[in-house]
Amino acid sequence: MKSGIKKKKIVQFQVTLQGQLSWENYQHAHADSDCKGQWGFLTQENVPYNFDSLGIVMLPRAVYVACSSCSATYFVPGFEQFCEMNIAWELIMNRRLLSQQEVRFLRLVFDLTQKDIADFLKTHRTYYAKMESRDSGVALSLSDQVRLKLFYAKRLGLNEPEKIYDLIDIKDQIEGTGIIRLSAEKFNSFAKDVTHQMAKMG
Repeated sequence: MKSGIKKKKIVQFQVTLQGQLSWENYQHAHADSDCKGQWGFLTQENVPYNFDSLGIVMLPRAVYVACSSCSATYFVPGFEQFCEMNIAWELIMNRRLLSQQEVRFLRLVFDLTQKDIADFLKTHRTYYAKMESRDSGVALSLSDQVRLKLFYAKRLGLNEPEKIYDLIDIKDQIEGTGIIRLSAEKFNSFAKDVTHQMAKMG
């Protein structure tokens, strides 16, 4: 018997804190204004987190700033952005086709508009908007999937097509499984096109 509960996506990454926090910045952040508790770090494992454009993602570990006395608990500064970039890396650097939700998530992570991506893909904004909607029945073509992955990979600092090709690992895959199958020659032609389009975008 099926439970009807959707499985949560699991994202694996390692958290490394850099720099220092000033506890003074949290002195007015207690749940109780009279609380005199001390602030410190708190970690929890297997934390479900709802990303607006992606849904619930199961984080293997979350890092908080928490008061020892009251219930005040906050993600450490930058943690949510850190998670977004790690999820973006995972989506870009694998051979699976992107869903409409994931296409939208990546655009928002990189702070781009639908028009930005539509211009890059040489299509109309309203048509691209349908590619982000689960109810539209419109999906990105294989070539646009690859172009978008290359586009975002370059924004992550990976500028060598061969390196991206190896990371995405799209060689010799079986068709009809939701896995990208593409030759190295075709991939590199897409990479050149992406570089040209990004140069035009500035």
